[in-house]
Amino acid sequence: MPRPPRRPDALDRRRFLKTLGAAGLAAGAVPLVAACGPAPAEAKGKNLVLRVNVDMQNLDPAFATGRSDYEIMECLHEGLQSYRPGTMDRVNTLAEEFQVSPDGLRVDFTLRRGVPFHAGYGEVTAQDVKFSYERIAGLTTPNINSSYQGDWSALEEVQVTGRYSGVIRLKHLFAPLHRTTLPLERGYVLSERAVRERGDGFATAPVGTGPYELVEWSPRDRAVLRRFADYGGSRYGYVPPVYWDEIQFRPVFNSTSAATALTAGELDFGPVNPLDERRFAGEAGYQTLRQATFDYSLIGMNVAHPTLRDVRVRQAVRAAIDVDAILAAAFEGAYRRATAIIPPNMSVGYWPDAPAHRRDVDAARRLLADAGAQDLQLTITSSTDQQDPQDVCQIVAANLADAGVRCTIDVQDAGTFWTLGGDVQSQRQLFYLSFAGLPDPYWSMVWFTSDQLNQWNFQSFSDPSFDALQRQTSQTTDDAARQAGYVEMQRQWDAAANTVWLAWPQVLYAGRTGLVPSLRVDGRMLAWNFRGAG
Repeated sequence: MPRPPRRPDALDRRRFLKTLGAAGLAAGAVPLVAACGPAPAEAKGKNLVLRVNVDMQNLDPAFATGRSDYEIMECLHEGLQSYRPGTMDRVNTLAEEFQVSPDGLRVDFTLRRGVPFHAGYGEVTAQDVKFSYERIAGLTTPNINSSYQGDWSALEEVQVTGRYSGVIRLKHLFAPLHRTTLPLERGYVLSERAVRERGDGFATAPVGTGPYELVEWSPRDRAVLRRFADYGGSRYGYVPPVYWDEIQFRPVFNSTSAATALTAGELDFGPVNPLDERRFAGEAGYQTLRQATFDYSLIGMNVAHPTLRDVRVRQAVRAAIDVDAILAAAFEGAYRRATAIIPPNMSVGYWPDAPAHRRDVDAARRLLADAGAQDLQLTITSSTDQQDPQDVCQIVAANLADAGVRCTIDVQDAGTFWTLGGDVQSQRQLFYLSFAGLPDPYWSMVWFTSDQLNQWNFQSFSDPSFDALQRQTSQTTDDAARQAGYVEMQRQWDAAANTVWLAWPQVLYAGRTGLVPSLRVDGRMLAWNFRGAG
């Protein structure tokens, strides 16, 4: 499934393969005006221009792929609940009432009345809620095979009890439901009529209830959003009315070009690399901002490869690698060193006593001698879409050489590197990559279970106890039990010595002074909630 790089766009791994398939959407112009109705008058007034790392691709929550899609969708779509900006406090949005049963298997909701969809598609009803959630869950006909069906895997049905009321019924508890599914993208409520009428075109001509509507998309140039004149005000119970008349999202793929555009006044705000963040922090007229994420960067080891089956060899590799040198050289010291997969800003699952394995070349040599692997030769593989892959891999190769290990470097194009299964994956030894996290530890751990062998479990890590703990922690809402379970899973992971944790990355932003930015807890821009100086 999906963070900003650190790589051209921050994809989580559930979304990655969809991204590769959706890249062709940017091939031609999209007639949004025809799709959305008459063109609004030329925008006058307060306009905001934001940088995104890649172009918009798909604004259907069932198939959205990358960070830019999510940041645009935040302006267009709404769900029953959402997070109060900058916090993990859940607040009602489309829901006027939202009640969870004591056993957690039933959610009764009542909608705000008269909330309009864009483009004249009428008001939101409970039938739209039912359609939106059952569509992603694979319960509608035809089954759309959403990339995010797992978010609603526990859904039995959404029962409509009135025009504005309904019941979400679950087959079993699913802990992430109230931390990721409902308050984030998979909880957005769409117009059933608009989805059915627009078909595949909904992806680039979406209809939502949010404070902005998409009025133009020029591929590889800009996506333009205008204030929705008939906005129902669902968010105004917890934020002031929106400030901007128009918001433009400009895809700027190169970090140097983005910094130049900020300097020239062509952009107001956006993600920057560590060097540019440091420069803008010292310049008058600019502000910088750092936001923690739930992402993680790592050096992984494929335990199924013959050269890495012996845990002593993996321990030797871990002992040889200088993580602090990688953080300083490749990440400019901008990211916090990781000691396990779950970061401290995750409210459940962080392991505060996780060991920070320090470099010990003598220990690495002893472990290799004990394993009879003095003449070890390895290859470290990465992808061109990672942050500074050549630099990271060169440091790793030099570190291993100090321990007597010959290491070659193979930085592959993204299409090759992210091929799942087959020889490309099975022959991999060491690899450097980053993945995006979500505000529940379930989505950090699920990719490393036995079910994901030859898929996203690149380490080929398989432990029945680990798998059992993953199931148990997903089917309880007891935070203490979940905390204990996730800490134990990370202990098992550490003992397997198949990962060298590098960083819990932050998102780095720069922009002009006079803006009051707004970010989500995972670091994404909440463009609709940005404010001006006044």
